[in-house]
Amino acid sequence: MAQSQQSQIDYTIYSTDMPSAGQPPGAAQAGEQTSDMDKALKSAEQLFATGKFLKVEVKKKYTEEKTGRQIEITLKMFEGKAKKDRSALILSIVAVLAGAGTFAGTYFLTKEPETAQEATAEAGTEAEIPAENEKNAEHPPAAETPAPHKE
Repeated sequence: MAQSQQSQIDYTIYSTDMPSAGQPPGAAQAGEQTSDMDKALKSAEQLFATGKFLKVEVKKKYTEEKTGRQIEITLKMFEGKAKKDRSALILSIVAVLAGAGTFAGTYFLTKEPETAQEATAEAGTEAEIPAENEKNAEHPPAAETPAPHKE
């Protein structure tokens, strides 16, 4: 009786293709069918290792002797994540960097060059202002007296 049940067991490999750009994954497609469980598991693992499939399942199918109905159960499932299309993200990052580079290049190329005299003159005036402030702090200005009236 055990042998008659063994001969009725089939193992079917179902595979789901990787989704194309922006499309949902397709329906599962039946592939190889065998009565050897080890062979079915090895084939499913090899199919999944190719990277062409989002999901690979091995289903066990047999007929129950008492009721005569067919039973199908999932024996093993190999499942991975769908690869996301990141080309739009990479393209936008490159565009932002290119724009920043163009702006920086334009800014530095169109900026009028400073002459050495202007640079030292600006540095000298900035240095004199704090010195005057320090002098005023030491000797506060005298109180203003009203000017005498001439008649």
